[in-house]
Amino acid sequence: FDGVLPPQIGKLRFLKSLALSNNELSGDLPQNVGLLVYLQYLNMSANKFSGRVPNISNLAQLKYLHLSDNDLTGPFPEAIQQLLNVGKLL
Repeated sequence: FDGVLPPQIGKLRFLKSLALSNNELSGDLPQNVGLLVYLQYLNMSANKFSGRVPNISNLAQLKYLHLSDNDLTGPFPEAIQQLLNVGKLL
C-alpha cells in the first residue's frame, strides 16, 4: 500500500492490533492514533512516515510499539514513559 494514513483511523476505537509495516505509507502519523485506547499492538515500521511521533499517552493497554525504519524526526514524546505495559519498544 502507499499514500497517507487517513485521520479516520482514530474512529476504530475498539481496535486491538494495527500492523501496517513494510508498505509505502508516508506523511505524518495521524494524531488520532492516540484515540485507539484498546490498542495493544502497533507496528508501522518500514514505511516513509515523517514528522514527530504523536502523543500516544492514552494507549494504556499498548504492549508492543514498532516505528523504526521511517523518517520520523524529533524526540519521542515524554508521555511514552507513562505507558507501563509496553514490553517491546522498537
